[in-house]
Amino acid sequence: MQSLPALLDARLRAVTGVDPEMRPATKPQFGHFQSNVALRLAKEQKRPPREVAADIAAQLDVSDLCEPLEIAGPGFINFRIRADVLAQAATAVLEDPHHGLSRTSHPQRVVIDYSAPNVAKQMHVGHLRTTIIGDCFNRVLTALGHEVIPQNHIGDWGTQFGMLVEHILEAGIDVTALDLAGAEQLYKDSKKHFDDDPGFATRARARVVKLQGGDQETLAIWRQLIAVSLAGFNAAYQRLGVLLTDADLAGESTYNDALPEVAADLAEQMTSPGLATILRGSYRVKERDEISSSGYVLHSLEAALWALARTDTFLDGALLAVNLGDDADTVGAIYGQLAGALYGRSAIPEGWRTRLHDARMIEDLAAGIAERVGTFEVAAG
Repeated sequence: MQSLPALLDARLRAVTGVDPEMRPATKPQFGHFQSNVALRLAKEQKRPPREVAADIAAQLDVSDLCEPLEIAGPGFINFRIRADVLAQAATAVLEDPHHGLSRTSHPQRVVIDYSAPNVAKQMHVGHLRTTIIGDCFNRVLTALGHEVIPQNHIGDWGTQFGMLVEHILEAGIDVTALDLAGAEQLYKDSKKHFDDDPGFATRARARVVKLQGGDQETLAIWRQLIAVSLAGFNAAYQRLGVLLTDADLAGESTYNDALPEVAADLAEQMTSPGLATILRGSYRVKERDEISSSGYVLHSLEAALWALARTDTFLDGALLAVNLGDDADTVGAIYGQLAGALYGRSAIPEGWRTRLHDARMIEDLAAGIAERVGTFEVAAG
């Protein structure tokens, strides 16, 4: 539907044959819109402007939109929109959520990963910020006609749940009686227990294995922690008025059941020509501008191996890897695993180790893995 100014412009243009230069009126007493077309035509026709304006007004039929036209000053034509027409236009705007938007002719599928809080922890301002920004993108893109897939990738898997579940069992805590704030305090208490009691740390690591292995008692408590957390998250989402629902959840645990399939797929890819080329050492003869750190798995692996081959210390290689840019965190993570196995823990700068989040838990977990599977040597070359 055309706007009221556009309708008036079209009808006036049809009568005069020129651009009427419709403008909003400068003062309320002049109506809603004005045109000086009569003044311009008067020069061409060598006639008084008011006379030209009167002829235009006589030929122009806008009675369905305007009150009777007024000729003001030297020959301006004033248009005052009827009250009922204004009311209809305002109602149409209010009732149309897409008013003023041009729907895209090339709709795309857009995935928006936002919010992403952690189970048993309250959201901080960073979570709220991404929730609001993500929801804005969701609404705008949907209104423009794109297919939006919102994702709430919550942190519901990992070593901390072994710590939490073991603490709950040993302390006899009823998780269903907690709210999100209580669950967060439980996390703090279990973390302190983990740090202070080596025996508990060992049992917590064993509990992680039970969780990943599908132990029913462990899974039941884990699900209770998620339910308590979701209730807290959803209360915040309702206050914010965002579109996220439980149907948009895609927690880290989602991928646990798919790991065997992923492992089988990776095993099959071990025979791929691209991987075979990398494993034969293609990265050793490449220069910097031939290395890609795009995030594609083979590119990331090659970039990490390239950084490892070009340097002699953990620090130098790590800096070279992440300074490749692009998907720096992925390349850095792969490099860190390879270099850690090659150089050992002592080669990692002390300042990095001490600032590492949950460093104690990571080292305890690594020690537990080494205890179970044994140690081995890596031959450099």
